[in-house]
Amino acid sequence: MSARDDDARGMTPLTAPPAACPQALPEPCAAWSLHAADLARDLAPRIQPWPADPATQALVLDGVLLRLREDLHVPAVDCASSVDRAVAVGCALGPALRGHHVIGGATAAWVLLGGSPPDPLELVSPSHRAVLAGVAFLHGELAPGDVELLGGAPITVPGRTALDLLRRRPAHVALPLVAALLRSGHLDAREVHRRLGRLQGTPHTRRAQELLERAGAQAESEARESTGLPSAVTR
Repeated sequence: MSARDDDARGMTPLTAPPAACPQALPEPCAAWSLHAADLARDLAPRIQPWPADPATQALVLDGVLLRLREDLHVPAVDCASSVDRAVAVGCALGPALRGHHVIGGATAAWVLLGGSPPDPLELVSPSHRAVLAGVAFLHGELAPGDVELLGGAPITVPGRTALDLLRRRPAHVALPLVAALLRSGHLDAREVHRRLGRLQGTPHTRRAQELLERAGAQAESEARESTGLPSAVTR
C-alpha cells in the first residue's frame, strides 16, 4: 500500500453540510398569551386570503365576510363575540404580532361593538418604528389602568379607547364610535371627563371635550328614537 493510501485512510471523508432545519412559525397570538394562542388554534385557519374581485366584495357588503387586513378575510359567523374579534386581530397580524401590540382606537371599538372592521386596523405601540401594511399604529405610553385582557388579547379599556378616538381621529370617525360605546353601556362618560381633566392644557384636549359632549347628545338622541326612553348615558 502506498504512502498516499495510508494518508487517505486517516482523512475524514468530505460530506455535505447538514441541511438547515426550517424554522417553525410561532403559533398565532402566542406573542400575546397562551390563552389567546389556545383560542386562535380554531380561528386562525378560518382567516384566509380572498381574491380582490366583485364576488368577494359582494360577500363583504352582505356582511357574510369580514375584511380584516389587506386580502385577509374571515366569515362573519366566526367573529360573533368580542373575544372572537379580539383574537382575530392577532391572527390577522400573523408572525408580525408582538407582545407590546395593544388593540386600540377604532379597532378596539369594533371588538366591543361588532359590525365591519375598520380599515386599517389600529394598534397602540410604544415603538415609533413599527410599520406594518394594513395597520395604523397609535404611538404612545399606556398605563396599567389603560389596558385589559379580552380572550388573552390586550385591548385598551373603553375610557382610553374613547380618549384616543376623541383626540386623534377625525370627528366623523370618532363621534359615531364614541356615541355607540356610550349607548351600549361599554363607556361611562364620567370616566372620559376625568381622563380629559388630567390632560388639561395639552394639545387636542379642548376639541376632545367638545366632541365628547356631542357624542353624549347623539347617544341620548338615538336611544330616545329607538325606545322612547332616556338612554343609559343619562339615567
